[in-house]
Amino acid sequence: MNEIALSNNLSQIELEIQHHKQIAGQSIWEIGRRLNHVKENDLVHGQFMEWLKKIEFSQKVANQFMKVAKELPNSATSQNLGINALYLIATLPEEEKQEQIEKIEQGESPTVRELQEVKRRLKLKDQALEAVKGELERVKLTKTTEKVIEKEIEKEIIPDDYKATQELNKQLLGKNKDLSDELDSVKRSLRLKEASYEMLEQESLEALALKDSIEHLRADKEKLENSVTNIFNLSKLVTKFENFFDEEMAPLRFKTLIQGIGKDAQIEKLRDILTLTENWLDEMNKIVPENGRTIIEGEIINE
Repeated sequence: MNEIALSNNLSQIELEIQHHKQIAGQSIWEIGRRLNHVKENDLVHGQFMEWLKKIEFSQKVANQFMKVAKELPNSATSQNLGINALYLIATLPEEEKQEQIEKIEQGESPTVRELQEVKRRLKLKDQALEAVKGELERVKLTKTTEKVIEKEIEKEIIPDDYKATQELNKQLLGKNKDLSDELDSVKRSLRLKEASYEMLEQESLEALALKDSIEHLRADKEKLENSVTNIFNLSKLVTKFENFFDEEMAPLRFKTLIQGIGKDAQIEKLRDILTLTENWLDEMNKIVPENGRTIIEGEIINE
């Protein structure tokens, strides 16, 4: 893919950076490329840090953008990733970095937490390998020292002293066996640490999955509890309305006071009350759910 040549006009580059800051996504790579261009060509004459302040960039954020532009391809498939995710990928070892790039090109979008977990597992693996490497170096140093001692002893051996030579040979064979046993022990330790690392890695993944499951169950529990509370409150309200109509409203129709009330102020007030009641009933009919639908926390859910 042919890249567009960048201008050496600092004002033009500043305008381009401000433009790409508005877009995000794929602009992270473009901004990082321009920051690298300014620094590598010394367009600000040794005042790069001061220039970053001028365009409202901290050194940390600028370094992240520049790292992404150097280490990752300008791929349209990564436009939905933020600077944190892109920077984590850019700072992975080459093999793991290429693996993440291939996943992105296949349509996956790794999260910041997933990438942090990858880096954590790599760190644990490196620590285990460093420990084993140190142990092997120690064994190697011991064997080298034994060989030096053996040569020094050989120089001092008197050829005619057969018994002394035989005894020395016996001692050296014993030390060689001890070193072989120690090497076998180191190998066993390495296998155990590798198995421990694999187990820890599996447990970490299972723990994350279990945590997500617990969070979903808690959310479902809260919704169900709210639903039960709403249904209980609605049931109490219906009971109150039934009692009110049975005990207060229904008998009112047959009272002599209403039949002979005439066109005075009281009948007008009663009509106002009836009008308000009709309006209230119209509003309630609009918000009461239809058959086969339930209201949970202010949302209508189809059953």
